[in-house]
Amino acid sequence: MNEQKFKEVVKNVLQIEISEVGENMKFKDMEIWDSMTFMMLIVRMEEAFNISLTDDEIIELDCIKKAKEIINRKLKK
Repeated sequence: MNEQKFKEVVKNVLQIEISEVGENMKFKDMEIWDSMTFMMLIVRMEEAFNISLTDDEIIELDCIKKAKEIINRKLKK
């Protein structure tokens, strides 16, 4: 996975600086986090990495670390 591309997606959707994108960052703990932001993150990750997330993968998606794991798993298929 292209780490810079991932950070750009997160930065743009969550409206934060790239330096703020930490491995253990939980999405629900962010002020901007709501259902629309969640959907935007999913769509932007799917577009950026040319993947489709399953319902189970979307349910798992709760932090930066998990997002990276899911994307990497999808890219290896």
